[in-house]
Amino acid sequence: MKKHLLLFFFIISFFSCDEEPENSYLLKVSVLPSNSGQVDPSDGEFSSGEVVKLTPTAKSNYEFEKWTGEWSGVENPLSITMNTDKTIVANFKLADSDSDGVTDDIDTCADTPNGETVDENGCSDSQKDSD
Repeated sequence: MKKHLLLFFFIISFFSCDEEPENSYLLKVSVLPSNSGQVDPSDGEFSSGEVVKLTPTAKSNYEFEKWTGEWSGVENPLSITMNTDKTIVANFKLADSDSDGVTDDIDTCADTPNGETVDENGCSDSQKDSD
């Protein structure tokens, strides 16, 4: 009987000495404006201390601008250490690849020469057909 009790207590103590479960934290990532891009990963539950690499990808005519929310900066990609629940926003903006002040989504004259004044369509005088 004594042997059975000892065995019983051994089994109970063996299974009750499991390590404490590791903390995990939630990550929520959103995009502004909506439908301007995506971030991988976009959500998830991660172990305490785990480093998560967030990679933003812009959709056509957009470019990644910055992070806001519980992180601010322009790192791309962004590596964060999960030590608390986090909500992070990836901010994208309309691209202006030739820096003429007219965004690519409405710019009809790509590659405007630097410093030239453009019209509402993004065309400088040197880009317009003179016929």
